[in-house]
Formats: sequence, structure tokens, C-alpha cells
Amino acid sequence: MRIGAVDWNHRGWVGGFYPETMPQEWWLTYYSNEFDSVLVPAARWRGADGRQWCADTPAEFRFYLELPSPAAVEPLLELGDHLGARFGGIVARHGAEAALPAPRRATVYRDAPQPGAGDGCCWRPGDGTRNCLLGILDCAVVPDRRTLSTQIQAFAAQTDVSQGAVLLLDGAPPAIGLLQDALLIAGLLGL
Repeated sequence: MRIGAVDWNHRGWVGGFYPETMPQEWWLTYYSNEFDSVLVPAARWRGADGRQWCADTPAEFRFYLELPSPAAVEPLLELGDHLGARFGGIVARHGAEAALPAPRRATVYRDAPQPGAGDGCCWRPGDGTRNCLLGILDCAVVPDRRTLSTQIQAFAAQTDVSQGAVLLLDGAPPAIGLLQDALLIAGLLGL
């Protein structure tokens, strides 16, 4: 199971994760040395250099790009082309995936409640979805390691983790300690 965060560019991580003296342009490389995935919000990927992101990350690292609206499709797909094998997929918000041209050039995860949706859905705790390979867990609803472990197990139970499941933690910013704990828990559970 892949573990990552929504974005890597969090000033709140300076001093607790990123060294205080580290230049901001090194943050992605530093982040990718510990985590293997990231969901990039549209505000971050618009105008970004995918080739530079690839140079800054290991080959096994994956970028998931947020598609906030149908208007963002073409620049998103262009960035995805630049990311190549590091392009993990698209997380489409509230029906934005309808704008994607067929055939799709990437895996699309619909981030909207769709109980029992299956293929292409995005799991969130308690929303009733099943067979989702991508999950987003809000750090605000995870007060401790026990709850985090329960949520990781719930995500794993609703899908086949051997198919490349990824769990992304969200927050303002995501709690770096919970992200590190998630890596440890997933490893201990053999995920």
C-alpha cells in the first residue's frame, strides 16, 4: 500500500519534518525520500514542470493530480504526459471526470460519495464505498494511532491492496506524525 499526503508544500512541516534551514525547492525531494505518493492540488500543479518533479523524485514515486473542474483537463493531461510512469492518476472532484476525453490516458478516481461504487471510486471513512484503490483520510478525524490503525484496516478491507492501493492523508496541513505512523502501521500489517 502506498502512503502519502495531500500536497508536500506545507509551511507547518518546517521544523517538525523539513529542517528549518532547508530551501523550499528541496522539499519535494525530501518528502519523496520518506513517502512514495502525493495528491497534488490543482493550485500546485497548474504551470508546474513535470520533468523537474521527475528529476526530484525516485522512479517509484507517484503523483496523483486533482481535477477540480472540466476546464482543467487539458493542462492536467499535458502535465501527466510529462510525468510519464510517475503519473499515478487523476482525482476528479464532483463530476469533473466527465470532461476527460476517451480513451482516458490515466486512472481516474471519482472523489464524491458513491456508496458501493467500485471501479474508479475514492474511499473516505464511513462513506460506504467499496473496491476503491485510492483513499483519502482527513487527519482531523484521526485523533490517535489506534484510530489511524482502524481506518487503515478499514481501507484495506474494502479493496484488494495487491492491486496498488494508495492512502493519502489530508489536513491543514496533514499531521506529519500521523503520516509517519501510517507508514509504520501499514508495514506492520503487511500492507
